[in-house]
Amino acid sequence: MDSLSRNGSGCYDPTMGEAIARAEHVPKHVRDVIEVLKKIASLAGFRIANIELEDKTTRKKFKYRK
Repeated sequence: MDSLSRNGSGCYDPTMGEAIARAEHVPKHVRDVIEVLKKIASLAGFRIANIELEDKTTRKKFKYRK
């Protein structure tokens, strides 16, 4: 069992664990864009520290932090 699935009193809480996992999930198409940007930056001699992308249609924001 992982520590994110435990509540404040230390008891196993699968609902909390699932909620955290869903909140941290980044869709594949967003991960793909981030990987391409990181590769381009690397070719130019840079390293990306932070990226914030916003979906034009849904306005949902995705963040990458190194």
